[in-house]
Amino acid sequence: MGAFEADITKFCRKTGLRVETVVRKVALDALRRVVLRSPVDTGRFRANWMVGIGEADTTYNEDDTDPTGAKALAEGERRLELADNPQMVVLSNNVPYAGALEEGHSQQAPIGILRPTFEELKNDIRQLIREGT
Repeated sequence: MGAFEADITKFCRKTGLRVETVVRKVALDALRRVVLRSPVDTGRFRANWMVGIGEADTTYNEDDTDPTGAKALAEGERRLELADNPQMVVLSNNVPYAGALEEGHSQQAPIGILRPTFEELKNDIRQLIREGT
């Protein structure tokens, strides 16, 4: 078990919340953050944020655009709601240039998208644990 999973488990024990409930909330929060942090030119990158339950969703919609991210968020939320028991949620983006954007090749996201998002999430969960929430 990695540190992030251990933090979620510790948080669940401390609060009495079910793991599935916390996984859904954290995954939705992560999706919102990565979509909104994503650089926008045509909106193709934002449109291609996928939520996989148990494994990565490798879908790539070349012609889809979503400059606001609203469609990607709605679809991700729908998938999370339909998941029976989400123990592992994978956020992925399969546009050919996703790796370059994650490496900071955009002035709109010079430190990437996923790494800063998950650092924020880890810090948020650790803060909640410290506060005894």
